[in-house]
Amino acid sequence: MTASGTCENGGTIDRETLIAIHGAVTGEITTLRDSEFRTALYSLGLDAAVIAVFSNDRVANVASTVERWGTIGLITLATALLLVHLFVLHRYLTTHRAIRRRIERQLGVHSETALSDGGPLFPTEWQGPISMRFQMFTLVVPIVVTILLFHLATCLLIFHVTS
Repeated sequence: MTASGTCENGGTIDRETLIAIHGAVTGEITTLRDSEFRTALYSLGLDAAVIAVFSNDRVANVASTVERWGTIGLITLATALLLVHLFVLHRYLTTHRAIRRRIERQLGVHSETALSDGGPLFPTEWQGPISMRFQMFTLVVPIVVTILLFHLATCLLIFHVTS
């Protein structure tokens, strides 16, 4: 679809179809945003479970150095995979937000005449383009730092505190 609301084959997309697509994209954005937070919770939950296991006196006294390093290696691999998944989810989320923004512009929700009282439905500053850096430093980086700090604390607990 081009900016004028026409498809590449020359046809046009009517307003009702755009509204339906907007609803579907908004639903997908909600699902992706929830998946971002679930991914972070999975990582923190994994580390918390390992802390719970190694906090047990029996495990702490019996676990060998190889078992400790093996556990650290496994949870580090799992954490790395979850972080990659988090970045992929954020990329999909940002792409969907850009699609939704294009649909909103096409529907005219940012125009000064969108509402009967003459004002826009959405603030006009929301009509700019969305880049892949959208919410990277306000959402994704703090989540990643939290995950990495908790993971580091878990690894230190496994090796130093229980040895």
